[in-house]
Amino acid sequence: MKRKKIIIITIVLIILIIFLLLLLNSYLKNIKDNENLVQNITTNTDNSNILTNENSENKESLNINNEIASNLENKNEGGEESMRLNIKVGDKNFKATLESNNTTKSLLEKLPLTINMSELHGNEKYYYFNESLPTNSERIGKINTGDLMLYGSDCLVLFYKSFSTSYSYTRLGHIDNPQGLADVVGSGNITVTFEVAN
Repeated sequence: MKRKKIIIITIVLIILIIFLLLLLNSYLKNIKDNENLVQNITTNTDNSNILTNENSENKESLNINNEIASNLENKNEGGEESMRLNIKVGDKNFKATLESNNTTKSLLEKLPLTINMSELHGNEKYYYFNESLPTNSERIGKINTGDLMLYGSDCLVLFYKSFSTSYSYTRLGHIDNPQGLADVVGSGNITVTFEVAN
């Protein structure tokens, strides 16, 4: 009888131990799940911060690009690209817009300038300076009425007709509204005054 009681107690203890082990396993599993959950939350938070920082950097970069674009658009206001020239032939005045390059800078240093320009080919008037100017010549391909160019390093050319060309020139500027220019300059030599427009 006593032995039978010991066996029963042993079985009960074994069952209790198994139950406790199951409870402990369940508890440990819950702890591990909670740790994973915390880690996921931390990872998501870090990713969110990274995305926020990237969006902030992209926004800042976009603002910088917009500012640069705005500066480029406004550069003509008071800048060299917006430098205007007054070209006077007889009693007729023509407004011209100059290019922004070293050649036009050198030309501006000579203004106001009154010169006698010679006729050539029925489409241009030219004048040779006593000294050379900086050049940045290129094959123009097509000359437009009102173009102001430098041929070589010392020849100022005012074109009063449009035509195709294989020659190279340095661009100086262009008369804004060349209508009537050919009639004003005529077919002979002319006196032209160049000055900065008000």
